[in-house]
Amino acid sequence: MNDRTLEKLEYPKIMAMLADQCTSTLGRQLVGKLRPSREIEKVEHWQEATTEAKTIIRLNPLFHLGGIFNIREDIEMAEKSGVLEGSKLLEIMTTCQAARRIKLSLTQMKETYPIVQEIGNEICFINSLESAIEGAVGDDGQLVDNASGELADLRRKIRITSDRIKDKMEGIIKNPNQNKYLQDPIITIRNDRYVVPVKQEYRNQVPGLIHDQSASGATLFIEPMAVLEMNNDLKRLKAAEEEEIRRILRHLSNLVATNSRELKINLDALAQLDFIFAKGRLSTLWDGYAPLEQGGPPSI
Repeated sequence: MNDRTLEKLEYPKIMAMLADQCTSTLGRQLVGKLRPSREIEKVEHWQEATTEAKTIIRLNPLFHLGGIFNIREDIEMAEKSGVLEGSKLLEIMTTCQAARRIKLSLTQMKETYPIVQEIGNEICFINSLESAIEGAVGDDGQLVDNASGELADLRRKIRITSDRIKDKMEGIIKNPNQNKYLQDPIITIRNDRYVVPVKQEYRNQVPGLIHDQSASGATLFIEPMAVLEMNNDLKRLKAAEEEEIRRILRHLSNLVATNSRELKINLDALAQLDFIFAKGRLSTLWDGYAPLEQGGPPSI
C-alpha cells in the first residue's frame, strides 16, 4: 500500500493517535515503523497482542509502563569507553527498575497472556548495575557523598576548609578597622576564590590578590592574603574531588558497558510492550475488538 493511499485513509492521523498512547520514545519509534500487512498470520498475531494488552489494562489497573527511558545512545557511548554523566546513569537505573517491576508484574498475574508474557520473560534483571548506580547517584543526578570513601573524605575536608575561610573572611568584614575600605560588607566568589569588594581608592589598605573589578572600575574584588593559602588548599581539594567524581563515573560507565547486551535486550522488550499497550489503550478508548468471522464482539 503506497503512501498516497495511506494518506487518503488518514493512516498518519491514526498513527499519531497511537503514538500519543505510548509512554516512551521506544514505543513511538515502533509506531513510526508500523505499516499494514497482507500476511494474515502476522495481522492476527498483532490483534491477539492488542487484545491481551486491553484485557490486562482492564483487569490490572495498577499495571503501568512508567520509568522507561530510551538509553540506547548512552549504552553505545559506554561501549566506546565514554564516561556518562550522573543524570544519564540515573535514567539507566530508572529503566532497569522499571524493567524489573514490569517483568515481576507480568509474571505474577493470575491470568495467562502468552504474547505479552513471552516478551516480558525476555527482560533481564541487572541487579548489580542497578544497585551500583543507586548507591552512588542521587535523585538530582549528582554523586552522593557515600559514592566512595574517598569522595566522602574529600567533601568533608572541603566543608571544613570552606568554613575556616568564611570565618576568617567574616572577621575581616566585621573588623571596623578594615570594613571601612569595603564597598559592601559581603563575601563573594571570583575565579572559585573567596574575595571581598574593596573600594578602588583603598586598594593598598587591603593586602591581597585582585581577581576582578566592577564594570565602573570603582570596586576591586580582592582575595585577602590572610586566606590565600586556605583558598589554595580548597582549590586542591576541589580538584581532587572532581578527579574522584570522574573516576566513579568512569567505573559506573564501565559497568554499563559490561551489561550492554542485557540492557539492549531489555530495551527491545520494553519497546515492544510499550507499543502493544499503546494499542491496547487506544483500542479501549475506541471500544475496539479484533474482527470475528461471525457474530459480534467477544464477551469479556
